[in-house]
Amino acid sequence: HKRGGGNADAGDGECADGGDASGGDGRNTDAGDGGRRNAGNAVTGDKNAGDADAGVNMGLYSYPILMAADILLFQAKYVPVGRDQEQHIEIARDIAARFNRSFGDVLTLPLYLSDPSTAEIPGTDGRKMSKAYKNTIPLFGSREQLRRAIFGIKTDSSPPGAPKDPGTSLVFQIYRQFADGDRTEAMRSRLAQGRITWKAAKEELFDLVDGLLERPRAVYEELMADRSRIDHLLEAGACNARELARPTMEIVRQAVGR
Repeated sequence: HKRGGGNADAGDGECADGGDASGGDGRNTDAGDGGRRNAGNAVTGDKNAGDADAGVNMGLYSYPILMAADILLFQAKYVPVGRDQEQHIEIARDIAARFNRSFGDVLTLPLYLSDPSTAEIPGTDGRKMSKAYKNTIPLFGSREQLRRAIFGIKTDSSPPGAPKDPGTSLVFQIYRQFADGDRTEAMRSRLAQGRITWKAAKEELFDLVDGLLERPRAVYEELMADRSRIDHLLEAGACNARELARPTMEIVRQAVGR
């Protein structure tokens, strides 16, 4: 497969100089064969909680394996993910542990890195933000689409001058993902003291997000107008990934006797 990141085939090929990989500190978790969560939940989540077999297809099995390959090929130690992706790291860790038990200490057992403040971001309707729920903030959509999404965020029926609970406010929870510490605390205080209406809070959220996305949106539009440039970037990324993965593939092939 050819994606901006990993390439499962780390075979021969002419490539430019490869990139580099870096790690960092993170929170350790050791799921183990016995302690891991149900593998199916890693793909289906809780959307089909009433029917254990709902939505089961080949993707249920192949997608976690693809993700594991993208992680293990590069001997990643820490992988930053949201809360709903932690199971994928546990699956990758189990696969690596099983391989190492059979063929020696070859693959790095990855650990997930999860920031509690961003591990799960609420959508505009209060559920987990997901394209499947159609409750996302369109980062690369038009200003009009962004405004509609933000002004569609659910709020309670608090009157304009009434105190509002930042802890349960979707507007505030989304605002804090974009604002710095000072702006976040200022908004928290104004909500708690009833010094801002929901409409005004949404207007401030829109202005903040729109300003932050102005340059990224322009870059996105430039790229979409020149698909050949995207193809070139993907080719370069795949080439770099292949070079980074080559040492792992050589060790794996030696270990299994190929």
